[in-house]
Amino acid sequence: MKTCQALYQAGLPYLLGLPLILAVHEPHRKFNEDFRQYIRFHPSHTRYIKVVSIYTYLDDECIFDLLSLVLKDACHLETLEINLDIQEETRATLFAPHSSIPSLRYLSVANLDVPERNMLKTLTAPLNGLLLRFEPASDNDNLRNPIPLLRNFSDTLRYLMTTSASWTRQESGEITILPHLRILNMKNNGVPNSATIIRTFPNLSRFAIEERISLDIEKLALLRTSNVEGQHQFHGSGFKSWSGLEEVRAKDISILYALGLACKVDRLVVNYCSSSLLKETQIVLSDMRPTILNIHFSSDAFLGDPVEYMEHMFAYGELTHLTLELFFVESNTVGKMDCGILRAIEIIQHATKLEYLNLSVMWARPYRRSAYLRNILREAARIRRAKAGEYVDEDSDSDDPKPPDPMGEHVDALDHKAIATRIFDVLEFLQVVVLNFQPVEEDPKTLTRGWRVMKRAARSKEEAANVHDIAELREISAEECRRLDESFGHDDDDFYFTAC
Repeated sequence: MKTCQALYQAGLPYLLGLPLILAVHEPHRKFNEDFRQYIRFHPSHTRYIKVVSIYTYLDDECIFDLLSLVLKDACHLETLEINLDIQEETRATLFAPHSSIPSLRYLSVANLDVPERNMLKTLTAPLNGLLLRFEPASDNDNLRNPIPLLRNFSDTLRYLMTTSASWTRQESGEITILPHLRILNMKNNGVPNSATIIRTFPNLSRFAIEERISLDIEKLALLRTSNVEGQHQFHGSGFKSWSGLEEVRAKDISILYALGLACKVDRLVVNYCSSSLLKETQIVLSDMRPTILNIHFSSDAFLGDPVEYMEHMFAYGELTHLTLELFFVESNTVGKMDCGILRAIEIIQHATKLEYLNLSVMWARPYRRSAYLRNILREAARIRRAKAGEYVDEDSDSDDPKPPDPMGEHVDALDHKAIATRIFDVLEFLQVVVLNFQPVEEDPKTLTRGWRVMKRAARSKEEAANVHDIAELREISAEECRRLDESFGHDDDDFYFTAC
């Protein structure tokens, strides 16, 4: 009997400590009813509940009653996720009684509107992480301004993610400072006001902005000028700018150009650079001077006539680790791929302090189709064969023939070591070269090869200064290549906070 009681007492905190999901759809509805009865008979057991997520688009009395019971004595609640699509009046009454949750560390609020704003303004909790998803359809910038909602958490908040927020300029009387915030992730926020971000988060170390803006260069330049001038006014008022950032990630180079940030960045990741913004890309790299750079270009950026700002793209003198990704569309010929690789080598050689290079070449195969379309075409072919009285093998893929892939065949025939050696020859401090060739498809087969220089040949002063003969190379495994690449940055998941 004592053993059963001990097991019950040990198991109960574990079971109630698992994420509690309150939702109107099955199978959660039946659970909600049963659990509400349980909590009414055992109200003290709410102290074991640590994670609660509520999702509903209906005014469900059971869910609201259960949430009220849980929050009433949630002395150990650490994580709360709220996603409500119901009337404002109901949302307002739901949160009004719960202004203090003493152990809450992580909070996620979606469909954020007036009731949720009021809750955040009155909530007392030692939050470490906060995720705010505003209503994107709202035209009211004040309702999408996150800064007034952060004041209660200025002493504890370290991670913030916002979606569809409006980061407008702060007036002098509205200054809110969060000195402990380290990670900021913005998504679909438009172009924020740089001075506002710098002043609000003076000790930020990692910044991600997932935004691709479709503006012409003239409008981007106006946004950049406004942000740069705002930062100058900000400095003149006695505030300090960021001296440096540990990491910056951007979906598109255009947003970084518009922000006009000028501070040293240890690691910069840019998911896309258009060939029409090469000059702007060079300006961003000169402003941020990343030591570690991961950057993706469309192939046409490396196929046109050489221009000064392209040739000196990486020549700012502080780059030691570079991952350069080139994407070739289906219409590109094999010759253009070779030309792009050679042009990339010409540009890379200006990064004279480079120690590690990962050159990734990707291309779209001509037969890349969605799985849905392939199934339709395959079924149509089999019907035709059945009507013609031919044998139909249900497991055969012969009705979905794949045309030749000249890019892939050419890559297989390339002398990868010769390419690596050529790169080593023009960069004196380079230690590792990784070549990564990958077709873009549902299940890509990646060809990765890497080399590490073990010894360089001695050179006399009379020999060409830009040639560094390689005496010995050692090929390294694909697994070692992967580990090396991962060692130069943080886990991507660190930038993405989810409540559960």
